[in-house]
Amino acid sequence: AVEAELERRFRNRFPADRGRASGVGAVQSILSEASPAVRRTLLAGISRQDPKLATRLTRPSLTFADLPQLADATLRTLCDEADSEILAVALAGAELSYAERFVAVLPRVQAVQLRRDIDTLGPTRLSDVEIAQRELVETAHRLEASGRLEWTAGSSPNHEPTSDARRSFAAAA
Repeated sequence: AVEAELERRFRNRFPADRGRASGVGAVQSILSEASPAVRRTLLAGISRQDPKLATRLTRPSLTFADLPQLADATLRTLCDEADSEILAVALAGAELSYAERFVAVLPRVQAVQLRRDIDTLGPTRLSDVEIAQRELVETAHRLEASGRLEWTAGSSPNHEPTSDARRSFAAAA
């Protein structure tokens, strides 16, 4: 009788479904509140156990417009991990200041090559630019899922962007 009464009181005081997050949403909430170091550690562990889940957890938080807010070392890693043609096409469709953020973090030889790739691209379909930008974001998602993505101080995809990087699809159709 005591056990039944305690169980009844417990259920009344802490209902199972009311106001309690569960599943992927709950984990995303935890990750969004965690410090960057803890977030990286958690995502790296999740990525080892379930890469698809790690991708689902990071996907909504990152867009093409967010990429210039990455820390210099992370932006360099993103450039190294991305296919050079994809990088050139993606940046060709962005504002000059946006593309220059990428160029600025690269060693001189790579920076010159990236500028040359962008300048010699020629007519490009808008759909190709959009696909390249999505692929670049996918590469960033993989970095985030493996815990290798860092943001500059005061910026993250969950907060208001600190830079004014907007896409301006200047590529010819």
